[in-house]
Amino acid sequence: MSKRLLSTAHSEESARGKTVEEEYEIFETLPDQSIIWRTYAQGAKLALAKLEAISQTTPNECFAIHLVSQTVIARVNKAPLAE
Repeated sequence: MSKRLLSTAHSEESARGKTVEEEYEIFETLPDQSIIWRTYAQGAKLALAKLEAISQTTPNECFAIHLVSQTVIARVNKAPLAE
């Protein structure tokens, strides 16, 4: 499996102009296509760092998602598409 990191990270700003860190959930897709929760992170930067660390411990695809918007911000260990 090849390792790729696709990112479209984002954050919001509050009415006071301070950055509000979004919460991201990190999941792993097992060979039988079931999905297990691995951890969470406050903020896209930390989510990407945790995702990269988890990718070093498994050959399975893992991804970080903002559940409120259902936006996947990154995937790692993604299997190449079959030709």
